[in-house]
Amino acid sequence: MRTEKNSAHSSTPIVKSQDILATAPAGSTAPDSITIGGGSVWVEYGNGADSTGAAGSSTIVQYNMKGQIEHTYTVKGLADGLKYDPETGDVWVLLNNDGNSTLQLIDPATQQISSPLQYGSPYVYGPTSSRGFDDVVFDGNRVFLSETNPVNPGDPVIVQLLNGQAPFGTLQTKSILTLGDTGTNLVTGEKNQPLPVTDPDSLKLLPDGDLLLTGEADGAFVFVKDPGTSHQTQSFVTLPAGDIPDDAIMPTSTSGTFYVGNQGGNNVVSINVTGLNTHDLYADIANKNELVQIDPKTGAVTHVADLNNPHGLAFVPSAAGDTDHGDRDVDHGRQEDHGHQAKAPSHIVVVIEENHDADQIIGNPNAPYINGTLVKDGLYYSNAHGTDHPSQPNYMELFSGTNPGVPGVNSPLQQHYPAGAEGTAAGQDALNNGDNYNTGQPFSVPNLGAELLAAGKSFAGYSETLPSVGFTGASANGINGNRAYVEKHNPWAQFQGTGTNQLPADTNQPFTTFQATTDFSNLPTVSFVVPNEYNDMHDTVSKNGLYAVGNTGVDKFGAPVNDAGTIQNGDTWLQNNLEAYREWATTHNSLLVVAWDENDYDFTDSNNIPMVIDGDPRLVQAGVNSANVNHFDLLKTLEGYYGLAPTGLAATADGLPMEHGRLVADPSHGQGGEENALLRNFMASSFASSSDGPGGTLISEGAQGNSQQPLLLTQPHG
Repeated sequence: MRTEKNSAHSSTPIVKSQDILATAPAGSTAPDSITIGGGSVWVEYGNGADSTGAAGSSTIVQYNMKGQIEHTYTVKGLADGLKYDPETGDVWVLLNNDGNSTLQLIDPATQQISSPLQYGSPYVYGPTSSRGFDDVVFDGNRVFLSETNPVNPGDPVIVQLLNGQAPFGTLQTKSILTLGDTGTNLVTGEKNQPLPVTDPDSLKLLPDGDLLLTGEADGAFVFVKDPGTSHQTQSFVTLPAGDIPDDAIMPTSTSGTFYVGNQGGNNVVSINVTGLNTHDLYADIANKNELVQIDPKTGAVTHVADLNNPHGLAFVPSAAGDTDHGDRDVDHGRQEDHGHQAKAPSHIVVVIEENHDADQIIGNPNAPYINGTLVKDGLYYSNAHGTDHPSQPNYMELFSGTNPGVPGVNSPLQQHYPAGAEGTAAGQDALNNGDNYNTGQPFSVPNLGAELLAAGKSFAGYSETLPSVGFTGASANGINGNRAYVEKHNPWAQFQGTGTNQLPADTNQPFTTFQATTDFSNLPTVSFVVPNEYNDMHDTVSKNGLYAVGNTGVDKFGAPVNDAGTIQNGDTWLQNNLEAYREWATTHNSLLVVAWDENDYDFTDSNNIPMVIDGDPRLVQAGVNSANVNHFDLLKTLEGYYGLAPTGLAATADGLPMEHGRLVADPSHGQGGEENALLRNFMASSFASSSDGPGGTLISEGAQGNSQQPLLLTQPHG
């Protein structure tokens, strides 16, 4: 038993109350890992399952904060690690810590659990290996795991998961700490001492960003500073002989509640404590049946509370307590609330449309899907803008924050035109079709795709009618002298190469690859989708996506070929090809972004474009946002989700408005708000109003007032 008071501690904890929060459901035993998030307490019951997965199953129970069961999940094998991820809202379940390890993810919003994911080389499956993964932490856009049962020097004990926080496919890892590594003994001050990591167990993220690894049989705790960097360092503190710690917390407040699995009583205990020291550790010592306070500098130990074979430990700070740090441990709260990037979507799909002003699309009865679904259910940015003219610079600026070598109205790169082309037909063609005159491809400036890959995330662009994976030609698959696929609308192809900031060919995919994806969770972290020029509202076509027959003004089916048809065809294409993903995204922590490149028809105006984001309501609020935003703000937001450095002019952009990691509407524009209701009423009246069909007159509200006017693009740009 520990002393009740130790002068080495600057504060002595006082237990205000100790209660049984919850008892195990019928048939469940051995409460172990505990994590808290999303307003729930999550507890893993091992049920005596085999730790290699050979037999048995574990129960995951989701309790509310009062200890009432909200839902239960059953997983095969022994679930030894459990952690709530505030970036995605998922709960990670690490299975079989002594062999044949797998990972499963619980989505609380849908109450579904993923299929088991397996680890790739160098991890080994089968009877010859007793190694596995025990616990996980999330640090911004990085994920770290503790790996058990090292045998030989060099065996990893902490690894970084390269798949990131939305893992799919084979799990890939790299070692950041191994058996045989050395560090500083915090009690003696001796340096280059072997780390006590023969029995790695629980892993926590401390308030200052250090990793805390519990060495169970080692009776020790290892601190890893700046994990995974070239200047990573280690230190450790050992406990009195015979102490076997199971888990530990460094609290972020001087008062709060600990949650512990009491295996001796088959229940979960809550312990409300004041007088905590935010620089000390609080650990459950399983073989001594107690919760203790540990001074990392001296190794001094103070008894806090009696328990009964405790396992697992979580902490929720009291609102009244003095907070010394922003809490970076994910057991409660969101990281972005404490200065970290916003909650990261599992998947983002960005669709780029062409050449229309907001007042040509919003409220237009020829765009019923955009208005009646995307704008109505999503977040519409009423003051969004392109950043350049013609099209190609906008694509480059959205993707890289800069124009690395494409002629444009706002670009100083006019030297990329052919010599003597100014004022000629060739010069006008260069303005309309800039990529025909690029001289610097493949470009090598920092860009979103390269950043994602370097951070262990995934990226791909999907272009309709791209002839093959990795195709880098200027255009393809056109008819009647018109082009379908064009490279100028495909920025990732213009970065395709093997050099710095360049992208592998397999990031440049035909849209058929996207269409063949039956499980959207298998999409890359970020995907761009670009329809071809018949379907992206670029070319003037009929509602069927067809050109006029001769000079008739109608297609072969008799449908008018005008901008009304262009908009209707593009709207139908979006619904047919993206609605299934949009519906999936609303319940799977994911987003759909639909934005236009430029407004096209007036190079002197504000370049006001339509832009709308829809998806999981935990990530985006339905309504209208009137903030002045542009492609650079969107890029900065995409980069910020995954902790990436903003590129180019995104570095000086504000990003899209957020609150607590959620994209938000104006206060008066939120779902149900007065102005959003007016917008919905306007759209409803537009759809109900009489029109002359897809080729008839449209109602446009904008710079030209509320007059009825035909909106025709006789010569599309870029």
